[in-house]
Amino acid sequence: MSLVSERETDRAKIKLTVTLTSQIPPGDVQYLQFYNIIIRACMNALKFEELGRHFYDRHSSIKIPQHYLELWPGYITTLRNYEDNLMLCVEVTHKVLRQETCLSILYNQQRERDSRDRVGEALVGSIVMTHYNRKTYRVDDIDWTKNPTSTFDLKGKTISLADYYRAKYEIQIRDLHQPLLVSRPKKKELHRGETAPILLIPG
Repeated sequence: MSLVSERETDRAKIKLTVTLTSQIPPGDVQYLQFYNIIIRACMNALKFEELGRHFYDRHSSIKIPQHYLELWPGYITTLRNYEDNLMLCVEVTHKVLRQETCLSILYNQQRERDSRDRVGEALVGSIVMTHYNRKTYRVDDIDWTKNPTSTFDLKGKTISLADYYRAKYEIQIRDLHQPLLVSRPKKKELHRGETAPILLIPG
């Protein structure tokens, strides 16, 4: 079977030839994987945000400003083999997000005695989301010896975190003396060879 498509970059006509090579029978492991890929593509087409293993609709979020909270509605999808067919289970779920930044929490806790211990109790172990790429990280530690002016190697060049954020995300870091959040790599990242901890700027 042949199809003609249009390339987005230069509008050139591209001819695609699709050839049937094999079939995936029901019950095969790849059978479920294939439909899971389709479901994921549908969620992305609906512009849902993936947090963890589930998808949420941030555009329909419910804001609770008096408590600095935001509620994102979402869905949990599960595919299972049921007798001789597939069964799709869809459950409604919600994600509660705090609207405080880590930097505001840090400022509030630093007013108290033993502020570093209090900051650690408030942030270490929590899950944070970066607003510039919508990724979630677990805060494993706080590095008080580093700040946004600390440098790292980027493709053979030395650059500070503040300069990197400005160039990459167009974010101007105002407080250059704040400590950094440390997120250690997860198992899947270790398997990819990513062993260095990720350093995050609180705000």
